[in-house]
Amino acid sequence: MNVRDLESADARAVPRENGDLPSRDGGVPSESGAVYETRHRRADGRTFAVEVSTRRMAVQGHTFHQYIVRDITERKRAEQDRAAWKLRYELATAAAGQVTYEYDPAGGAVLWGGSVRQVFGYERDRDERRDRICASG
Repeated sequence: MNVRDLESADARAVPRENGDLPSRDGGVPSESGAVYETRHRRADGRTFAVEVSTRRMAVQGHTFHQYIVRDITERKRAEQDRAAWKLRYELATAAAGQVTYEYDPAGGAVLWGGSVRQVFGYERDRDERRDRICASG
């Protein structure tokens, strides 16, 4: 078994140079390396998300390719859960006619959510008047 045998059928369909695993741009990894996400196959045939760190290195005149593969199933699940919660939160605040904002005093950024247009009559990301409301409050 080699590293290519771990890849799912979808990942194997990606063109490779010299039959090697791809770097981010599809070629052989450089000495500086590359990181990309793909899917690998378990022994039972199920696939799962992985992050692959690759690099090419020369040691005593020989070229080696290093691949570090991390299972990112939990990270992907957490990202999906976060996105689902964010969507539910945005829908709930919009349905309730509420406006939320988060102000970052260090950077001066204001993040708005909810029914900004309905309450203030401003576009969510386009009107500096709402920033004055936040700054004065």
